[in-house]
Amino acid sequence: MGKPVTVYQNGSAEAIPTIDYGHQKIHEGYHFTAFYYVTVGASTAVTVLITPPAAGSGREIHFLCGISTNNTGIFTFSENPVTTAGTLLTSANNYRSEAVDFPDPVVLSHTCTVDAASVGTVLETILTNTTTRANVSQGSAIRDEWILDGTYRYLMRFAADNAATRVIFHLSYYYEDE
Repeated sequence: MGKPVTVYQNGSAEAIPTIDYGHQKIHEGYHFTAFYYVTVGASTAVTVLITPPAAGSGREIHFLCGISTNNTGIFTFSENPVTTAGTLLTSANNYRSEAVDFPDPVVLSHTCTVDAASVGTVLETILTNTTTRANVSQGSAIRDEWILDGTYRYLMRFAADNAATRVIFHLSYYYEDE
């Protein structure tokens, strides 16, 4: 039923504490974060492959990603790339005491082999400049997320223009049981 609200003489009421849905998923143990950091040379591409749970698994992945760089380059987020998985990338459950009970349903890997012609359907492209920190889906500060289709894999790819480019991929996602 909840706590009764006190209305004061000036018409104001006590605030009801709320949190957004993504934050709620942290408290439920369904929210994960991963980072991948690497330094690359000029004309070098670096990748992270995202494999969501298979379609029909009952898990719906809400995915947010971004990139930080200290040099110029082109970042793409794409669906259905032609590639094989690379080195496993471990994510962390944001609710640390729930990490054992709620294992990560997504498989992440980095350093997978894919050329520019095999990235699949490009969903987003970002041109970076020096000291870029950009999120995919720049259209809305609150809704920078993609709901991933378990039929496909997804690729984050950055192609550096300059030598000694530091790159950090930011991955954040939560799941819902359908």
